[in-house]
Amino acid sequence: MISPLLANIYLHPFDVALTSQGIRLVRFMDDFVVMCASQDEAEHTLALVERQLATLRLTLNAEKTQIVNYADGLEFLGQALAPRQTGPRLEDGLRTFAEARERLRAVARKARRKKQP
Repeated sequence: MISPLLANIYLHPFDVALTSQGIRLVRFMDDFVVMCASQDEAEHTLALVERQLATLRLTLNAEKTQIVNYADGLEFLGQALAPRQTGPRLEDGLRTFAEARERLRAVARKARRKKQP
């Protein structure tokens, strides 16, 4: 299919304009998410995005455009994105297959205990 290729070629200057400003961007074809550290930064970046797209004779879809707090989660390309849950760390990682097998069994035992009434 040629559309993804054409979208990537056409929007490459947009990507460069944003990333050269230090803005973190994830884009697939014409769908994208911009990550900002604060509400103020998000509002400033939204204005920049609108200007850059206007330069390419494009506009944002008002129904799909929103500023959200990542802590509340968001949907991008049909995937629900949310902050990772913190859990136990593996210190230095796994050293042997036997250790990996035992950790997997421990997780399975814990899941079975939670499932039982």
